Amino acid sequence: SEPGSEGGDVGSPLRAQASFSDPKKAPGSEWGFAPKQIVKAQELTQDVVTELVNAFCRDTRESTTSTSADKFRHALITNASESSIKLQQLRLGMHSGQALSKILKNHPLVTLDLYGNVLRDSGAGALLQLIRNHDTLRHLSLGSNDLGHESGIGFARDLGTNNRLQTLDLGTEGGAMYANKFNNMVGVAFAESLLTNTTLLYLGLGGVGVGKRSEKSEDTESTAAQELSKMLKLNHTLKTLRLGTNALGTAGCVLILQGLAENSSVTDLDLSNNGAGAEVGVVAGQGLSVNRTLSNLSLARNKLGPSGVSSLAACMVTNATLRHLDLSHTHMQDRGCIAVANAMEGNRGLTSCNCTNNKISEYGGLAWADTLWTNKTLTTLLLSENPLGDEVAVNIAGVLSQNRSLRTLELASCKLGDEGALAIVDALEGNTSLSKLRLTDNLISETGGMLLADMLESHGSLHSLDVRANQLAHSSLLRVQRECQRKK
Repeated sequence: SEPGSEGGDVGSPLRAQASFSDPKKAPGSEWGFAPKQIVKAQELTQDVVTELVNAFCRDTRESTTSTSADKFRHALITNASESSIKLQQLRLGMHSGQALSKILKNHPLVTLDLYGNVLRDSGAGALLQLIRNHDTLRHLSLGSNDLGHESGIGFARDLGTNNRLQTLDLGTEGGAMYANKFNNMVGVAFAESLLTNTTLLYLGLGGVGVGKRSEKSEDTESTAAQELSKMLKLNHTLKTLRLGTNALGTAGCVLILQGLAENSSVTDLDLSNNGAGAEVGVVAGQGLSVNRTLSNLSLARNKLGPSGVSSLAACMVTNATLRHLDLSHTHMQDRGCIAVANAMEGNRGLTSCNCTNNKISEYGGLAWADTLWTNKTLTTLLLSENPLGDEVAVNIAGVLSQNRSLRTLELASCKLGDEGALAIVDALEGNTSLSKLRLTDNLISETGGMLLADMLESHGSLHSLDVRANQLAHSSLLRVQRECQRKK
């Protein structure tokens, strides 16, 4: 599926990410503090390139004349300069970490992104020495490098005295081969250091296990969450905190949200996929009633249920700060969906709402159709993987002739047939705002596909229509793609 439909971690500012609010943003642009990268091959000298290639070959046991070495050399030339090095998923190990630490010591490096390699603790230890003595390094990503909890604690403690680093991403994305494996003591160490650190803006700890005592043992006392909650009440610098997929549970997420209620700096919080229940929705709603800073919140893949989502929605009416809300895979069902949709009739802040995969039927979907008549701020609505049916699509189509704010609408896997799909595209004749429509994996026939292609030639400003995994003929798919490309 496309970025945005799955929910969960919205991503690191150091690598291209899927974000349901804007899946095509350039790395770092969403947070506003990633450096502009102008890559010039000549900025890394031949001696430096040779030394790094030799280290890579020691790590991979490849010859310096092998195809792998040539690919790595090309990656250096393409993605590395004196100020920015981005070498993701290249099997860099201990020797590469040590070589980079030695070579970059006196370089005016600003960004170092080594996500998805195999540095392990030995390679990471060398890089830790680098950042302790480096004057210009501001952004570091070592996610998914098979780091253990000792490395995590080392980087955490360094933040207690480091007054230069602004971005630190140690998070691991789902399915990563070399996940970083931390424990609750790493979370405690970060919380303690951030009590005094005044420069870090972004901390990525997604999928690393800070909610566990060990890989197989849960932290029933929520030790890390308690300390992170205390930190949030006192830290006034941190803007983004990624804690998705950490087995924090309901108690841990509640503690984090309680700390957030007294925080005035965090704008982006990810608590997705933490095994949390309905109480988290209640506490999140209470927090939104008083917090005037948070703009992005993900509670995706937690079992909030209809009651938890409804409690959260009740507090959204008065909140004008939150911009992006991810409630995908939260088991909200129709009752929760209706509560969210109704809240959006009075909400004037939210611009993106993700309700993907929530067992929402026609009944819940029609509530969104009603809301879109009055809401003028929502630009992105994701309702994919819900059995909505044609009736919902027809009603949403009726709204599109009047709505001038919605830019992205996703209705993939919603059991839409020709009637619903054609109604939406036909409504775009009078709509110049909707630019992205996703209708993949529905019940659109070959004839329906031909009609869709015909309509696109004269309707609206749609420049992205995804109708894959339907029954369209290949020729119709090509026509749709060409017409969307022409309107970009």
